[in-house]
Amino acid sequence: MSKFTLLFILLISFTCLAQENYNSESYNVTLGDITSNTFLKDSTANAIVIFEHGNSYVDKNDFDLRTEKKHKTKILNRQGFNHANIVIHQYKNGNSKEYIEDIFATTYNLVNNKVIKTQLQEKDIFIEEFNENHTIIKFTLPNIKEGSIITYSYKIRSPFMFKYHGWNFQSEIPKLYSEYNTSIPGNWLYNIKLVGGKKLVLNDSKIEKNCLKMFNGASADCGVSKYAMKDIPAFIEENYMTTRANYLARIEYELQTFRGMDGTIKHYTKTWDAVDKELRTDKEIGKQLKKNIDAENILPNHIYNEPDILKKAKLIYKYVQHNYTWDEEYKIFSNTSIKDILKNKSGNVSSINILLHNLLKACNVNVNPVILSTRNNGYPTDLFPVLSEFNYQIVQASINENVYLLDATDKYLNFGEIPFRCLNNKGRLIDFKNGSSWITLKPSITSNIFYQANLKFNEDDQLVGTIKSKRTGYHALHKKKAYYSNSSDYLDKLENNFPYLEISNFKITSDIETSKDFKETYNLEYNFNEAGDNIYLNPFFVTFFKENPFKLQERTYPIDFGYSDSYFYMFNIELNDHYSIVEIPKEQKIALPNNTGQLVFSPKQVGNSINFLFKIDFKTPIYDVDYYPYLKAFMSKIVDIQNNTLILLKKTI
Repeated sequence: MSKFTLLFILLISFTCLAQENYNSESYNVTLGDITSNTFLKDSTANAIVIFEHGNSYVDKNDFDLRTEKKHKTKILNRQGFNHANIVIHQYKNGNSKEYIEDIFATTYNLVNNKVIKTQLQEKDIFIEEFNENHTIIKFTLPNIKEGSIITYSYKIRSPFMFKYHGWNFQSEIPKLYSEYNTSIPGNWLYNIKLVGGKKLVLNDSKIEKNCLKMFNGASADCGVSKYAMKDIPAFIEENYMTTRANYLARIEYELQTFRGMDGTIKHYTKTWDAVDKELRTDKEIGKQLKKNIDAENILPNHIYNEPDILKKAKLIYKYVQHNYTWDEEYKIFSNTSIKDILKNKSGNVSSINILLHNLLKACNVNVNPVILSTRNNGYPTDLFPVLSEFNYQIVQASINENVYLLDATDKYLNFGEIPFRCLNNKGRLIDFKNGSSWITLKPSITSNIFYQANLKFNEDDQLVGTIKSKRTGYHALHKKKAYYSNSSDYLDKLENNFPYLEISNFKITSDIETSKDFKETYNLEYNFNEAGDNIYLNPFFVTFFKENPFKLQERTYPIDFGYSDSYFYMFNIELNDHYSIVEIPKEQKIALPNNTGQLVFSPKQVGNSINFLFKIDFKTPIYDVDYYPYLKAFMSKIVDIQNNTLILLKKTI
């Protein structure tokens, strides 16, 4: 390398570094903030938070909670203009409410080498009623342009110490620095939860003596803490995740206990023992679960009189599935009534599954309810009970030393299966005799897709054959719903997916809607294109993934498939005397780290036939974020093999 080339590269490097001179150490706007117009760490970012600071404390005069917030943001391009629209939520409860005070906002632009500041006017701040408990304060920073710096700050005055303000370290745009300071009097005890799995660069705590003095001469010490994160990537939602609330980096506060200066103690966070006692007498849960039910008059005779306990349980489950309809409501602590569901034949998830629970119990099946939070609702807190986090209920049945999780809201579910929406780590088993406990929520059977394609050239040189497929687990559930709800639409979509194939003699060979698998078979004719004497065939009549679902430069949360699964595609083509094999694809094998997945593509030529195996295994339902680049490359290879594999044949006659 010449000295000139080396110097040129160094100059480019220094220029790139000079382009980004953000001041992430303070709220003050510097010339570097204004002149920096790129963000090399994430070229897709439309805006970045350069600096943000929060401070929450109890006022020494009126003892209200005070929170002060400051934000400094860079608008990189027009797509980032929406980040100049600010919305602040103001909480209210009855006659008490929070107050938003001292709103200051400024836009900085560089015009003809001069820094122009534009202040937000008070008339441009708007207040709207949002719902019963929230008012929103809205404003838009003025004079926004590409390259603008915006700053805004405000204070919150709150009488609600039970709602100590949390802090979001992460958002949909990258952040260079985010800091939150707190001061909490010792008589207020909170459960503090750091969510999202990202590491703090600052996590300092100390005790400040006599931080608050009361009118009666009493005083309180305060726990003073400082939390900070640096270089926080944007949170961008992508396939294979639960709700963003599970992963967004933040700190939350849940009031546990208040100790008054007069010695009084009030507990806000309860124990599971206390919650179990409440649920036992709750009119929506406990009383409904304990209701006696006349199973003999509700169930058909052949079900009620079935002597085999497992067969009887399966028949009861199927009866509830097909005779009572879920109204799509997820409520479990309201509008739950056995009497109403028996009368109306429909109800919310609790009504459906409590009916199932009580019918099974009346027929001497050992059952318990399980409450859980669905995938779209977030993980439940495991350190202490927060009943508002639970939105779903299922049933656990123990029969002949085997345990089954049951949900009768879906008529396509097999006995022992729960809906995909329930695969959210764990649920709480409610046992009024022995106390509640956590149980793992996982699939009862494996989920696989298997295809076998057999083709041959007939006497007229037409490429014809059959395809057989079998799906199990959640792959079968999806197909059963698609086919049995509208079989004609299912067939239309199947034919439209393969415009170069003519499909005939389609058959479903699995038994019933609730069978463990879904099997189909059909004949096909492949309308291939000839290029002179050469024929190019793409053997993938079926593609498992049409495109790579992983597109982010960096993903900050786990890859949650919900369940482990496997994909098999076996292809065989038998040539006649009119064709010979010129070229077949090469064998490929790829493995994910720690034997957590593999891809096998194995083409073989046997005489005048070609057969190959294409197999994909995802051996774990959840992959840590460190696996993301490997999964991204893994998926790219899968899509490439499916889309670009060709078999080259030559016509000999």
